[in-house]
Amino acid sequence: MPASDLSAPAQSIAMPRRWPRALATAAFFGFTIGFFTPSNIFFSNSYDFPFVFSAIFPKLLALAFFLSAIVFLVSMRFKKWHEKLVGLIFSLGFLLWLQGNILLWDYGPLDGRFILWPKYRSRGWLDILIWLLILLLPLFRSRFVFRLARLGSLALLCVQMIYVGTLGLQSPKIQGKSKLTFDMREKYVFSKKKNVIVLVLDTFQSDAFQEIMNQEPNYGKIFRDFTYFRNNLGGYTGTFFSVPLILTGQYYWDQSQSIKEYTKKAYLSCSLPYILKNSGFHVGLYPLQFPDILFSKEIASNFVSKKAVKSAEMAFLLDLALFRQLPQFLKKKVYNNQKWFLCRYFDDPHVSRPGKKRKPRLRKKTYMDLNKDQENIELFEASMTLIGRPVFKYWHWRGLHPPLARKENCEYARLEFTRFNYIGQAKCVLRLVDRFLAKLKEAEIYDNSMIVVVGDHGVRMENIGILYEKKPDCWQLDNGSDTPIIIRQAAIPLLLVKKFAIVQAEMKVSDSPAVLADIPRTVFAEMGIQTAVPGVSLFSLAESQRRIRPFYLVSGSLQSGVRLKKILIDGFSWRPEPWRALFGESNLDMAED
Repeated sequence: MPASDLSAPAQSIAMPRRWPRALATAAFFGFTIGFFTPSNIFFSNSYDFPFVFSAIFPKLLALAFFLSAIVFLVSMRFKKWHEKLVGLIFSLGFLLWLQGNILLWDYGPLDGRFILWPKYRSRGWLDILIWLLILLLPLFRSRFVFRLARLGSLALLCVQMIYVGTLGLQSPKIQGKSKLTFDMREKYVFSKKKNVIVLVLDTFQSDAFQEIMNQEPNYGKIFRDFTYFRNNLGGYTGTFFSVPLILTGQYYWDQSQSIKEYTKKAYLSCSLPYILKNSGFHVGLYPLQFPDILFSKEIASNFVSKKAVKSAEMAFLLDLALFRQLPQFLKKKVYNNQKWFLCRYFDDPHVSRPGKKRKPRLRKKTYMDLNKDQENIELFEASMTLIGRPVFKYWHWRGLHPPLARKENCEYARLEFTRFNYIGQAKCVLRLVDRFLAKLKEAEIYDNSMIVVVGDHGVRMENIGILYEKKPDCWQLDNGSDTPIIIRQAAIPLLLVKKFAIVQAEMKVSDSPAVLADIPRTVFAEMGIQTAVPGVSLFSLAESQRRIRPFYLVSGSLQSGVRLKKILIDGFSWRPEPWRALFGESNLDMAED
């Protein structure tokens, strides 16, 4: 028999033994990095993404199959090194799984703040040691790793499938999110006749505004026709519940009621957008984050059918997956001070450019500037259009949300979170508000607009202190620790209100006991709309009026469950005495959203 005939059976026997192991290992590697980890991140943070899982499922699946196919073909191509290659691929897949599920280091919020890498140097060395040891195994114990690869790959694939499937079943769903999204094309549309505008400046603390007025009274001229409700009290320590409170006047406090039920009931009863839309207004909602708004065409005119996930949004999810799965020295490269590894090649999806249809293009960014307020104002100045129908506009700016990235003159800079830098960026934000109001005046629609400029909460995670009037014209910065200063900061957001057709010589200051929940009632009272919305009109409050006001500390998370602690404030919200009476000398840990 020819030699070729003798070798044929051996080759046909060897091939079936090679490919199942290689295929299992390749699938473990490809699905871990391309499907299971991104899915895990999505389900653990579903409220933070502007899309639903069904929109990215086919993309992640395709990516996982593509990676698996490439790795499988490579492992089968080099027969001489097949055993070591399969072992190396299995070791890499195992390390990605281990780093992404077991070695989960906490680096704080990934929102552009500085990560102090030297602080975590020991973690970095531990990562390097573990990765080196496991990657050396297939080189020196290749037969052992090769034999383990098939069973180990299949086992870990099953573990991930069960875990991610369980997360998916438990992940909270946002009503309407799968079908609707916000249409940004009419973001800069206002009315010739009547406008109601709620402008939210994220994390703008009320005492910061007072400090700026003390330093430079000229800033007060921007708000000459406004009333500054200095003794305002927020509702919650974070944005998620604060926004529904601003728009509906209703607190979420009964935890026997689900958040979904509360959101639906609050928005579809006496909320500002719902009542005004039913009164003939064009309602435009432009939130900073999506889950704090009910996804329903009953409350807004700018909801449209959901289209495909944007490339930049998909890239961000994959960047997060890489950050989670890689050792610390590579995490630093992926994060790159918020430039991110993949995101930097795509245009920002959150800046609307009405009327400009541009071809998709890759654009490598030199830095990641998360604060788009100035860019949006420039677009507003260039693109504002007027319609005859009355308009309600809810527009949430990034404002003073961490990280701080603006000097007083609005020049970009990466800044430490100090009170000095915070006040500087606050001045920049007020300058942008000035430009917004100036454009309304130029279009001759300022007088027929009711405008609310409000913070959703104060500073939550950093101690910048509170400036309060200890005695008349004697201001003192309180940054002590005898009371829960960070909680007190979070409870005093800015509140400025301008009525329709009002002309004042200077800005009024009111120390009446206001709360964010009074905003809807105030708007309806000024418009003469009779409704059962809670609260009172801010302009009907007397400064001498005693009012015990609620504030809620939020802990836990939206995914794992929210816990609320209700406290009652009887007195001026900035001053330490009402809080000291509640908490004594003990400190409280700051709650998270």
